[in-house]
Amino acid sequence: MSGTRRTPIARSREPPVTETAVKIFVHMQRCRGERWWDLHDHLRRELRAKLWEWPCIEDPREGNPHPPGTYNHEHWEPDLKAQERWKALERGAREMRRRERAARRATKAVSESEREPEPAA
Repeated sequence: MSGTRRTPIARSREPPVTETAVKIFVHMQRCRGERWWDLHDHLRRELRAKLWEWPCIEDPREGNPHPPGTYNHEHWEPDLKAQERWKALERGAREMRRRERAARRATKAVSESEREPEPAA
């Protein structure tokens, strides 16, 4: 009997992104310095990234952070997994904003329809 009886498992290549992770990511985009790293720690736990996957997200638009001419600059490689997490979080943030706008529009439409019609003169 040739071949295998193993059934392939459909695994998602996209990192798991929760609503909490997206909210942390949005807050991270608004702050700098020590607060950013505090939020990064919370985000790392929420994304279940390993301790050695540091930083757990990397902006794909950013280039090499090291000064030109240095050893680190010449040997730097982007962290593709961290960049994928960043992209997934950006997609989640866009989706969250879209849902919030739709909810505001629905609330506005309901409040306008509940108004009593003004009497005609």
